[in-house]
Amino acid sequence: MAGILIKTYLRLSLRNPLRTALMVIGIALGVAGVIAIDISKSSIGKSFELSASSLTSRSSHQIMGSSFTVPQNLFTILRKQLGIKNSAPVIARHVKSDQMGDSIFTLLGIDPFSEQYFRTFETINSPGAGSLDLTSGAPAVLVSRSNARQYRLELNTRLFLRIKDKQIETRVAGFLDPDNQRGKSAADGIILTDIATAQEMLEMGDRISRIDLRLREDQVDRVKQILPSGVFLVETDKHNQVIRDMAASFETSLTAFSML
Repeated sequence: MAGILIKTYLRLSLRNPLRTALMVIGIALGVAGVIAIDISKSSIGKSFELSASSLTSRSSHQIMGSSFTVPQNLFTILRKQLGIKNSAPVIARHVKSDQMGDSIFTLLGIDPFSEQYFRTFETINSPGAGSLDLTSGAPAVLVSRSNARQYRLELNTRLFLRIKDKQIETRVAGFLDPDNQRGKSAADGIILTDIATAQEMLEMGDRISRIDLRLREDQVDRVKQILPSGVFLVETDKHNQVIRDMAASFETSLTAFSML
């Protein structure tokens, strides 16, 4: 019976080669579409976890503002008046570069002296330059080793960043993460610089994006009491959960689309 069906199918296929070719192409496109969507879903989850680990890392709380900025003097108050050493000012803004395709990167401005409590980027590799000084005031940035390889960026390469309608010239002063075979790095998608340089590039004056904190339960109320209007304290896990929910909704939409 099976042999008869196969012979019948082959006979019909040979009589209508164009229809057969279109059928095979249609099936192949359908399978390729489902596989591509599954890969996209996996990439979304992986990208979020890597971004979250590099941007929030070990913080338990964050001070954020309704206008997406907070006064920098809040960091001084936290350190000197409240004695909270586990705190770090952060500037984070999305930027693009024609030299790096259409990808969106996060320009991350940090205070190197405060980061020991939060993010720990792997070895900063600056060949021939010794230890890299991020506080030199020069428009110097660090990119991940894999991003540098992908976009052919070398040490001291001029890198032009686009922030809204403004283009800023920077210099690649070193690389984050040495060569490795572990796939995507937590530093991919990040352009790192010191916080003063980021403020100057973004024309933020004495404002920053947020303050990362590691608080004990008895410190939470004390911090809330010094916050001005329009500035609030959020738990990092709850903030990340909102983004996780958005990513999950997008994954659900992709799944529905793949079923079609």
